[in-house]
Amino acid sequence: MRIFTYTILSFALATVAFGQDAPKKKATASEKKPAAEGTLSTPFGVAKTTKQPVAQAKPRKVRQNWQVEKDGKEFKFTKKTPFGPSSWNRTEAELSADERDVAERGGLLKPKEEPAADETETAAKQL
Repeated sequence: MRIFTYTILSFALATVAFGQDAPKKKATASEKKPAAEGTLSTPFGVAKTTKQPVAQAKPRKVRQNWQVEKDGKEFKFTKKTPFGPSSWNRTEAELSADERDVAERGGLLKPKEEPAADETETAAKQL
C-alpha cells in the first residue's frame, strides 16, 4: 500500500513540476536600453531626475592647519590630528603639490614661475 501511495504522489508532483514555465531570463545592465534624458533607470523602474549642472573644477583647498619650517635642505611639516600632532620631513624634490603650496604660502619656497607665452612660442619654433 505504501508503494502505491508513493507512486501516485510522485506522478502528481512530476506533472506539476513539468507543467510550470521555465523562469524568464532578465536582461543584464549592458543589454538594457539607456534611459532618456531626465530619467534614470533603477532596479525599481524608471525615475525622473532633474538635470544636474556640469561640475566645474573646484579650487584647491590649502591646508590651513599645517605648519612648515625649513631645516637646512629639508622642510618639516606639522599638522594637528585627533590623535595628536603628526610631523614629517621632505626635501624640495619630494614635495607633493599640497606640501609645495603650503611652503609657498609660508614664504619658505619661491613659487614656480610659468614660462611666458613668447618663450613657449620660440621653443615651439625651434622644434
